Amino acid sequence: MDIKMNSIYRLLAVFALIIGFISCEDDRLLPETDPEVKAPEMLSPLPDYSKVIHGSDSGEVMTFVWSEVHYGVSTPVGYTVTIDTATNNFANEVVLGSSDKNYLNINIERLNDILINRLGLPANEKSELEVRVTSNLTTVDSLVSDAVVISITPYMPVDEEEPEPVDPPERLWVPGDYQGWDPAAAPTLRLVGENLYEGYVYISMASGFKFTSSPDWDHINYGDSGTPGELSTDGLDPSLGTETPGYYRFIVNTADLTYQMDLISSWGLIGTATPGIWDNSTPMTFDAAKEEWTVTQDLVAGALKFRANNAWDINLGPADSNAMSGRLINTDGAISIPSDGNYTITIDLNTTDNPYDYTYKVVKN
Repeated sequence: MDIKMNSIYRLLAVFALIIGFISCEDDRLLPETDPEVKAPEMLSPLPDYSKVIHGSDSGEVMTFVWSEVHYGVSTPVGYTVTIDTATNNFANEVVLGSSDKNYLNINIERLNDILINRLGLPANEKSELEVRVTSNLTTVDSLVSDAVVISITPYMPVDEEEPEPVDPPERLWVPGDYQGWDPAAAPTLRLVGENLYEGYVYISMASGFKFTSSPDWDHINYGDSGTPGELSTDGLDPSLGTETPGYYRFIVNTADLTYQMDLISSWGLIGTATPGIWDNSTPMTFDAAKEEWTVTQDLVAGALKFRANNAWDINLGPADSNAMSGRLINTDGAISIPSDGNYTITIDLNTTDNPYDYTYKVVKN
């Protein structure tokens, strides 16, 4: 029994020697730090520092500087800067960044984001904050600086309200040489789509002209940009013009600043109610004084509509096929002539007067 106990004691002694050796080796691996080491001290910003962040500051940086901590070893020291609202004792602190130097640069835009979205500070109001730095060295307790109280006013861009859309005018005026350059007395084009105008104007002579957004020269007037089919809003630019008198259809897009003008040599009747059926137009006569196209013609029961220049590029039909008078629109529909007879047919494409519609009348004689 004594022999066995002696063997156990000897084994325990060996284990103790091994453990002691390992412990000594570990101690030799651990750095011996200066027992008088001091915690870091914030040097910048100083207490009572105040900053107002502006949107234009986004490219700038804010620098935090502190005293270095000397542990008495060559092992690099790491530092972490944190921030929280004042009097919160860093209960919800946010890390601004880490550094192995004694300073940290943080982008103002990122700092502003942290203040607004992480700490929930009110925008455009001054808030009191506390900032501190902690030094870190492996196997050694961290050392924390005293908090420095600063104030920062974070920035939140105020969304600019989009301007209320301005409704385009219901009409464009077409003043020119042919009528004495008087917008108030000029023929007009009507609004038929988004910033799109259409209308028919009789220009009695070779004439310059412009389009105006109101019946005066005090607002936008559209002239010649120098490129065919394109308009300029520079009121000093020259006028548009034509060397050929006649009846014109205009299409103007004030958003794209484009225009189109088509010389209308004739308007005619077309359809199964007419002599030419769908193949040939029955011509109408233009009355320049009334700005109306008219014809008296024998018709048969059937369909009737109107087309320009004996072609289908420009054609108009009724808003109501059963009405013998009313609005003319761009449509595949036709007026339904109820019975054979002699009729006087008139179309009025003058849109100067409200409601600015193209109109027609079919009267049985």
